[in-house]
Amino acid sequence: MPYFKFNNLKISAVATAVPTRVRKVEEFNEAFGEDHVRHFTESTGVEQFCQTAEHQTASDLCYAAAEKIITEKSLDKSSIGALVFVSHGVDYRRPATACVLHKRLGLNKDCVAYDIGLGCSAFVYGLNVICSMMQSSDIEKGLLLVGETLTKVVNDKDQSVRMLFGDGGAAILIEKQEGANPIAGILKSDGNGYNAIIIPAGGF
Repeated sequence: MPYFKFNNLKISAVATAVPTRVRKVEEFNEAFGEDHVRHFTESTGVEQFCQTAEHQTASDLCYAAAEKIITEKSLDKSSIGALVFVSHGVDYRRPATACVLHKRLGLNKDCVAYDIGLGCSAFVYGLNVICSMMQSSDIEKGLLLVGETLTKVVNDKDQSVRMLFGDGGAAILIEKQEGANPIAGILKSDGNGYNAIIIPAGGF
C-alpha cells in the first residue's frame, strides 16, 4: 500500500475562488422535470452551483486564490520554489498551465512549475508530489493549485451530473517548519473505471 508521511512540512494557508455566476438547480426543471430535480436536491443537498464565464478558466480561479495568499501573508514571491497545478481543465494543450500561472504570478525563474492531469484525486496526489519535492530539496515554500471547470465539459442533457458539478479553484501554501505535525496519507488507483469519465475527443 503506497502510504506516505512527510515530517517538518505544514499547510500554512488555504484560499479558494469561485465564479460569480451562480446557477440554481431549479433552472433544470423544464429540461429534466420537476420531480427529478426535487429528488436530486433531496438526495444530494445541492441547490445551486457556480459556473465560469465563457472565457474564464480553472487557472483564473487558482490565480485569484494564490494572489489572496500571497497578499494576505505578505509573501516574498522569490521565496516560492515550487508551483504545481493539478487539473483536467488546463488552459491549452501546451504549454503547461503551471507555466502560465508562473508568469501571471510573477514568480522567480528558480521556481519549479508543472502540471498534473488529475480530477477527483487532484489534491491528495498533488500534495504528495509537492511535499516529496520539498522534502528532498532546499525548497522552503510551495504552492499547490487545484482547480476545475467541469461545467465546460459536462453534457447539458446528462441528468446524472449536470446539476452536481460546479467550477472552482484553490491555492494551498506548503512551508517547511521544524517539528510540524506530519502530513500523511494513502494513494491508490483503479484504472478499470477509466471509461466512465472519458472525454474521447481532443487527444491524439
